[in-house]
Amino acid sequence: MPVLRGFVERLEVGRAGRAVAAVLHDDGTRADYRLSDLAVNSVRAGEAAAQLALLRDALSRAEPIEIDYAQEAPQGPRDLERVTRITRDALLSSESTEAVPVHVVGVALFAHNQAGATAELSDTAAVTVLDAEGHVRQYLLELQIPERCVGQALLDQLCTAQHRGTPVVLHVAARELRIVGLEVGGAEATADVGSSTEVLDGFVEHIVCAPGLTAIGNSALVGFTTAPAFSGVGHTAALQSFTPRLRRFLVVTGSQEYGLFVAALRDKLRMRVLAGSVVQPADAAPRAQTAADAVEESLPTADHADGPVRMVCAAQLLAPLASMSRPVWLQVCRQSLDDGPEPAQCHDGLPADDAEVSTTAPTTAPRTAQWTGLACFNPGVYRFQFELPVTFEVNVDGRPLRLHPGDRGGLHFAHARLDGEHEVRVQLHQWTSQHRFRLDVYRIR
Repeated sequence: MPVLRGFVERLEVGRAGRAVAAVLHDDGTRADYRLSDLAVNSVRAGEAAAQLALLRDALSRAEPIEIDYAQEAPQGPRDLERVTRITRDALLSSESTEAVPVHVVGVALFAHNQAGATAELSDTAAVTVLDAEGHVRQYLLELQIPERCVGQALLDQLCTAQHRGTPVVLHVAARELRIVGLEVGGAEATADVGSSTEVLDGFVEHIVCAPGLTAIGNSALVGFTTAPAFSGVGHTAALQSFTPRLRRFLVVTGSQEYGLFVAALRDKLRMRVLAGSVVQPADAAPRAQTAADAVEESLPTADHADGPVRMVCAAQLLAPLASMSRPVWLQVCRQSLDDGPEPAQCHDGLPADDAEVSTTAPTTAPRTAQWTGLACFNPGVYRFQFELPVTFEVNVDGRPLRLHPGDRGGLHFAHARLDGEHEVRVQLHQWTSQHRFRLDVYRIR
């Protein structure tokens, strides 16, 4: 007897214990099948009633069936011999799973309205991700698992993670690359940033957003020119040889890191980036030039990019002068504090973040000494905190500041609203080189 699979489109029950089912086959053809033994006095009445129930359920739930029928009659419906219902659910079990930290860059949905060899081909979602090693990978999400609400929740969370650029941990069946679980905000999502990382300081040159940066997805290509690394309390750069390089990063649009890159480009701010693994193409085959390639090649700096495209694991946005709370000292002159009333010389090794550096052997004779510092300040109200054993005056750009005594001897404070480059000068009386000059400057508003 011939065997076919398909879906019930119509079910008709008439007189004389007969029922006719219209079936759409997998190959797109249609045919009518009849049950002729529904009469109560029929020998096969119970069997026919059970077959009718299966056909009714398959029609109401849009589930596939498998049918056997007798050889075709010269005309009219075919005689139905056997009916088998095929489940719509994806019932595969997961013998072993693994956790994979990823960024979701694409979600594609597929509806399969066709019966397979043993079960209907279930509807699926293809999830494209960037893993911690920079590889583009694709996993399968079954949408017709028995727990439909769980499948829908997994799909919703994946779409949200793609939109926001949130890292997630996929729990996948290792053999079938099938998603069986999802973790958002778990510890594993941040524990692995790839096999090789690099911290880079610098400035954003350009951001390219275009289709084709990854297999499927919402990603941006960032051009980043490196700068000397900062160090110390005031964030200063060491006086060492340095050559700026143009580097390229891939960041998921909608993520917090992407927002920081946009702010850095708009406000011309400095950034510190933790660069992760090199982004690997989905395959090694050559591909056509994408819109992103064309845009990047048109930029003046495109030919000078140093190294491959790398993932962004973390991004830090810095204040205009690197420290919102402390100034950056460009020059400190304190020769008269350390060596006596000789011609003033500037302290070596500047810029510096230390206003208290001393240089040579002490001179014990009391004298009038002077400390002068030239610094850059972010806008705000700054406090000058002194711990000095002698009397002194302080002025900024030639204007004296009022001193306020602190809660213990020798402690004094002064305040000033500053923005940009200013000269701070401290005049000390009865000073000897055995005394210690203690000054701290920090922002309070």
